[in-house]
Amino acid sequence: MSRALPLSRLAPLISDNPTLVDQVLETIYNGWPYQHRLETLAMTAQICGETLATTLHQTLTADEVDQQFLSILRARGIDLLPQNGFVPPIFDDVENDAIDPDALATFNNSARTGRCRIVVGDRVMGSGGLISRRLVLTAAHVIREALAPSSGLRNKPPRLMVRGADGRDYPAWYVFVSPPHDNELQNMPAPEDAYDSHTDVALLRVYKPLGRRHKFGHFDTRKEPPKTTGTHRLWLVHFPEGQDTGYSIGRYKRDTARTMYLPHDAETNGGSSGGPAFDGGFTYIGHHQGALGRDGRIVPFDRYFGNAEFKQVLDNDRAPDYLWSIDESIDSHMIIGREPFFDALTAITEDTAQALRGIWVRRMDTSREAGLSFSYKILNAFLQAHDSRAETHRISTDLLSDDLLGDVGLQVLGPDATPQASSGVESGETSLAATDKDRAKTLASALQKRAAENSQTHWYYFDNPPSGLSRTAQVQMEHLVAELLTRPNLRIVLAGFETFSLADRQFETIMEARDHGPPGLFIEYIGEFTRDDLHQTVAAMVDDLGLGWNAAIIDHVITFVLADFPSVAGTYPSGIAAEVAEKLRTHVRLMEGIR
Repeated sequence: MSRALPLSRLAPLISDNPTLVDQVLETIYNGWPYQHRLETLAMTAQICGETLATTLHQTLTADEVDQQFLSILRARGIDLLPQNGFVPPIFDDVENDAIDPDALATFNNSARTGRCRIVVGDRVMGSGGLISRRLVLTAAHVIREALAPSSGLRNKPPRLMVRGADGRDYPAWYVFVSPPHDNELQNMPAPEDAYDSHTDVALLRVYKPLGRRHKFGHFDTRKEPPKTTGTHRLWLVHFPEGQDTGYSIGRYKRDTARTMYLPHDAETNGGSSGGPAFDGGFTYIGHHQGALGRDGRIVPFDRYFGNAEFKQVLDNDRAPDYLWSIDESIDSHMIIGREPFFDALTAITEDTAQALRGIWVRRMDTSREAGLSFSYKILNAFLQAHDSRAETHRISTDLLSDDLLGDVGLQVLGPDATPQASSGVESGETSLAATDKDRAKTLASALQKRAAENSQTHWYYFDNPPSGLSRTAQVQMEHLVAELLTRPNLRIVLAGFETFSLADRQFETIMEARDHGPPGLFIEYIGEFTRDDLHQTVAAMVDDLGLGWNAAIIDHVITFVLADFPSVAGTYPSGIAAEVAEKLRTHVRLMEGIR
């Protein structure tokens, strides 16, 4: 944190040393296309109705030469800043400096992808870290310019962006701010009564869930921070001067369980503010705030860990049961009219319907393919949104032979895993149906073993056969589905297959599956959507992005989006969903100013 140019000290300086001020201005603006002097600044102040001191302060700050102004004055014997009131720390040797190599490897991955640059306007102002799906933690003083109230269309606060590990800038907005104390802005310690109220921390919410495990991941800040006194190892994740120099390693010191700051000796610079700090066990301990003499200081996590608003914002950032778009952003494919699919997925993943082992997606009009292949994308998106360890396997039923079982084994297990029948039911020893039933059992057992060995759930998504199936392949499919439904680590999705009989037990509602009867499939019918379906998508989007639209605005937007599309008995064909989504996307960008 740089020490701010104090406005209150400028008026006496101008009054007592106007010639010196002009000399400093001449030095600073030498070579600039324009020159500032007190005389010209006085004219500007009179026109704007400001004091000369205020105009000088605004000019130096806007031109980003305020620190240079302070430095030149200091070199000439005038120090406008009060003396730093921090007591220099004395670091001892680090206690218990053993490092767990596995924990270090995990931390390396998190530090590489979970850290962020905080961009205000077009400048990198500090550092931060992803701490949940959409939340970035940083120091509140880093975003001070973005916190300024708007004073009309021409004086809006600068845009706030989070620059992710991929180098891209993502729009963000603040959802929690605990400001720094005024003393801290002058690089002075805050008083004890600011312990809870001024912790200089902010939470930013990004439009995309960058912190999902399948994207960049995030740091864990849900553990209660350690308060062990002594000198400890420090790992600081930051971008000094906005540059990627990796993380810094140093020491931090805690003298008492309750303390305003944790002094540290890791190397920092401008742009380090807001960088997350971790102890030797890689537990989050707070964020870097600024200098402490020749060293640095951390705002301890225990100062805001118990803040009810902070916890509420963090708790609210959880995976939704209903996805409104594939990657929960307005840039990707929006999802309209698939609430039953999500209800079934939620019941299966949360194990609230014991008999439910999969979903059968069936078309109202079997001549149309719309929605079938998209179901696989929705399945993957849902599992990734919930940071699931489950695997998905897409099974093609465009067969080169009648041996569907052999083809499935080849697609999943490889060329040496063709399922064989047991002795006594091999081909030629019994009927073909009995042989295929036993082969289906063998294949399902092999798939179950593969999932169980990794303590995972494996989903098998069967594409609709483009040219139908032979009678032999159809019988094999019936046997295989029956076997897969009984395996504890396996789940299935059938896309199409409307003319097949593939499950003895089928559920029209989730409640029907909440018993201990035989396993079965939930039936979802696709082919049309309603205004209520679109409302579900828009409401989920508004909640997820934090747009702040009330019921009247949501209703207005839905009416506008559907205005050009005729309905039949209150329903719309699923074939227009893409057009509806694009119109909605464009309207949201316009309303919210999202680029």
